[in-house]
Amino acid sequence: MPRNCYKLTMITDPVSPDASTAVAIMKEGWNLSTAWDFDAANGITGTFWDKRCEAAHHLPCNLSDTHLILSLNASDIAHADVSLEGRRQYSGEMKRGSWMLVSSGSTPDAVTKGAFSLLHVYIPINLLRDACDAYDLGGIIPEKATYMHGTNSGHPVAKHAADLIAAHAGNDRLRGLRIDTSCQGMVMEILRAFDARTDQRHRQSLTPWQHARLEAYLQEEFFNDIDLAQLAEVAGLSKYHFLRVFKSSFQRTPMAEVTERRLSHAADQLRENSPSITQIALKCGFSDHSHFSAIFKRRFGVTPSRYRQMSR
Repeated sequence: MPRNCYKLTMITDPVSPDASTAVAIMKEGWNLSTAWDFDAANGITGTFWDKRCEAAHHLPCNLSDTHLILSLNASDIAHADVSLEGRRQYSGEMKRGSWMLVSSGSTPDAVTKGAFSLLHVYIPINLLRDACDAYDLGGIIPEKATYMHGTNSGHPVAKHAADLIAAHAGNDRLRGLRIDTSCQGMVMEILRAFDARTDQRHRQSLTPWQHARLEAYLQEEFFNDIDLAQLAEVAGLSKYHFLRVFKSSFQRTPMAEVTERRLSHAADQLRENSPSITQIALKCGFSDHSHFSAIFKRRFGVTPSRYRQMSR
């Protein structure tokens, strides 16, 4: 299957078995009327709140740290107090078209006064991480609480949310496709927004001790099975942050670095003309002779046997 087709399939499959329960959990916590719900093919879900009473209402978040929540105000809100992790982030009137993106793990909490109409979109964080992995984006998901907001729906992230409202209102045969398309575009724009917000502090390299520790580990273990999680643990970093800073320090991905070390060691062995090529392949961590030969030829331009002949 072509590479891009594989990636598209990967991020349009539901990524979490409990993704569809986010709407139910939020409905139970808010105890408000809703006009409609949606469930996109890639695992994004949402609901359209329709608060008609003027009384103040407490709006907690009962979700765990599994989602980003995108809110788009479809009407004015007379007054809202919004807090994240117990700290006030906003207090005042909210205009139609204003929007907010928060992490469910930051325990968002709000108290509103007046009626309002509001679209909520629940984006599984694992969906974003899978997209980063599939498209080699280097892990740009923020590790701390996310808070982004705007005053109109012109921002690309908010525009896709507005498109969801329009898609549902259209009530035509293509409504489901339009909803899925908007949700897929939302993934791209959220990741784009995160990448744009990544400042120099987040693009830092490995510290000297982390680099030295990884260097020693790779030198000793390159021929064994190594995965990204193991290397991140050696550096004492989360997997997604580690991938970014490793590339900054080593100028290649962790797995590419492992492969390069295996090939370099194999080339040394071939020049010494000691074991057989199959023995060298297995000793250097390759699964078999043919796999080793294919990768070696891509790297050095000749097969291992030809390289050995040329090195004599």
